[in-house]
Amino acid sequence: MSEQEFLYLLHAYKQHQLDEADRQRFMQLVRDGRYSQHLQDDLLHTLQNSQGKASGWEQHEQQAVMDKLLQRVRQDNATPVKPRYILWKYAAAAVVTGLLLTAGITWFVTSPDKTSRLADNQTTAHAALPAEAPTLTLSDGSVVTLDSSAHIHLGQQGGSSIQNRNGELLYEQQQPASATAMNILTVPKGRHYQLTLADGTRVWLNAGSSLEFPASFQGNSRQVMLTGEAYFEAAANPHQPFRVKAGNMTVDVLGTRFNIMAYKDEEIIRTTLLDGAVRVGHQQQSFVLKPGEQAVMNQDNRLSVNAVNAEEEIAWKDGIFLFSDEDITAVMRQLARWYNIEISYEGAVDKKFSGKLYRSYTLEQTLSVLNATGLQCKVKGNIVTVSN
Repeated sequence: MSEQEFLYLLHAYKQHQLDEADRQRFMQLVRDGRYSQHLQDDLLHTLQNSQGKASGWEQHEQQAVMDKLLQRVRQDNATPVKPRYILWKYAAAAVVTGLLLTAGITWFVTSPDKTSRLADNQTTAHAALPAEAPTLTLSDGSVVTLDSSAHIHLGQQGGSSIQNRNGELLYEQQQPASATAMNILTVPKGRHYQLTLADGTRVWLNAGSSLEFPASFQGNSRQVMLTGEAYFEAAANPHQPFRVKAGNMTVDVLGTRFNIMAYKDEEIIRTTLLDGAVRVGHQQQSFVLKPGEQAVMNQDNRLSVNAVNAEEEIAWKDGIFLFSDEDITAVMRQLARWYNIEISYEGAVDKKFSGKLYRSYTLEQTLSVLNATGLQCKVKGNIVTVSN
């Protein structure tokens, strides 16, 4: 059975539209566990829009689903989890958290009292500041606010036509430019945006980032300047190499896919290569990266190269936070950029976190996952206070 067929059965089951044969077929697929990820996603969605009850699921069959998902938790975590006949909302919360956390962090299914204490660690007073719109600053200093749902021709700059089309800014060079016209795309916290440069290079900017670039490229190189984080698919042109300046790091490209993280509030700058080749350098230091390698520059401007899972480094582009033994302060900096919040700490917080979080989660859902690791995250207004 294909994935699409399973999703059809899932939808039809919740709408009570399956006959007995298809219902039995569907429940067998649930027990097989082949599509547990889809079941997890459905739990998250229904819990977001209900009072804890998995709407659409037959009461007498909820336990079969929970048994299968709890089996995955037992496999993913070091401590066995015994399935019990408990309220759906507590089981679902445990399943979702257990699937997100790595081995070594024990999440147990227990009485409602313990689970409710998790919820008590949060205040529902969070009122996220509305995300500002991305802006484009033109060479004359004028600022254009970008509407992600609109398709608008923004005019000409430096020989290029500029369009804003459904969340993507597109430059198309139409004639030689008489002078370089520098533009700046600024993406605020809580947003992301796409850009196609005049040479065909595609750029995805993460929250709290900006890119300065010419409206059209002239001379022997194509240079842009990044603050924050961006994923690039650079158009190949060996006669006009692509270059990114990010803080004190310079990345020279011939045609490739790569990611650069260079936020001002981070202690390091990272360049990760997915395809092709890039040269990363600072002053006398220089390294040529191979796919799957990452160059890291520390506060002393020293470079090092490590092997990494490059696809995980660009998970943000697909709406996912991925953490592997990450300091909780680094985790919270990423969350602050996405949810447009401020972070404060009570005492020293020296925990590490590994797991997957979706950007579609509400702030409260994300903090519930972190609280399950033993952290205390409390929300008041637009400030999240973190303590051990």
